[in-house]
Amino acid sequence: MVLVVSILGFWISTQFTLVNVDRSRSFYVLSWIDAGEVTTVGGQLDLSKVDSLEKLNSDAIQSRLAEQTQRGYIENQRNNWVLTKKGKSLLKIANWLSNKFKLTGWSSNAL
Repeated sequence: MVLVVSILGFWISTQFTLVNVDRSRSFYVLSWIDAGEVTTVGGQLDLSKVDSLEKLNSDAIQSRLAEQTQRGYIENQRNNWVLTKKGKSLLKIANWLSNKFKLTGWSSNAL
């Protein structure tokens, strides 16, 4: 019984993690920041370098930036958004999962 519950728990958590990486704007934003595509110009968010339709909802992107800053994954340094060590680690995991499982949402929205 313990083995079945363990396997089921692992499978469920893996599936939810994969869906989150594949479809999460939060992860996309981390990849855009890593590529240097998210900046602030004149106090306004500049997403002109981002090649994804996900960028069209700037309010949602602003929300993700605030959340990721609070979680310690990103920080704003002189109007440039950068990943922290924690953010780089999370992005490496997301990239690995996307490559391993060939996540199409990730490949079309992240870099």
